[in-house]
Amino acid sequence: MRERLITAAVLVPLILGALLLLPGEQIVFLITLVMAYCAWEWARFVSPESRIGRIFYAILVIDLMAVMFLLKGFEPIWPYFFELAVAGWALMVIWLARYPTPLPWYVALVMGCLILVVAWASLSVLAMTGWQWLLFLLVLVWAADVGAYFAGRHFGKRKLAPLVSPGKTWVGVGGGALLSMLVAGFGAWWFQLPVLSFLALCLVAALISVVGDLTVSMFKRGRGMKDSGHLLPGHGGMLDRLDSMLAAAPVLVLGLLHLGVIQ
Repeated sequence: MRERLITAAVLVPLILGALLLLPGEQIVFLITLVMAYCAWEWARFVSPESRIGRIFYAILVIDLMAVMFLLKGFEPIWPYFFELAVAGWALMVIWLARYPTPLPWYVALVMGCLILVVAWASLSVLAMTGWQWLLFLLVLVWAADVGAYFAGRHFGKRKLAPLVSPGKTWVGVGGGALLSMLVAGFGAWWFQLPVLSFLALCLVAALISVVGDLTVSMFKRGRGMKDSGHLLPGHGGMLDRLDSMLAAAPVLVLGLLHLGVIQ
């Protein structure tokens, strides 16, 4: 816990400083670097022993991000990518329910590309829309995680997915949803958006963030791994910190597109 707190104490000011001081284009560049590193970690789910394979996988994801960037000029196409990502996360619920069904390497390969590339696009759109939106997403997901942790620890008994993540409980999910709704209520006031529509959107994003967490845990367990990496002391790898964000980001962007916030 001490290592976790020290790491958080270092990372949070750096993140806030980047959001407040850097222009959108530079934030997108940082997001690209982070997603490339996540691809390096995700490659362990595909080919855990091959360093060359991990390098090629990271290059593949970077190339796909470049293609996604070029397709940005075809505005009508972009919403379909976010819809595809949300549908993919919904399908992962089915796979989670079937665990410990074996996870073929090609499922990890395809899902990693889809998840990381669309997450990169989602976070980039939020960064270019305004740093406040990126910060809101971070706080929303953190609220869901913190609420789930404390509610589950003190009141949770019935396990959510014991074979995938034994620490998660149904009460924890409810606690995370409740705290995220408080954040969403503030967000609706801050951004001057319809309260009910925005609360519903944020609730779905918070719940899908749990699926993101469980999905990465499932891939880790399938490879006999505790953490995705060792980059962040006390936290594990980059994927261990961003797994919830990867799922919530496309949901939030898709909802903001429908609300007319993002054009």
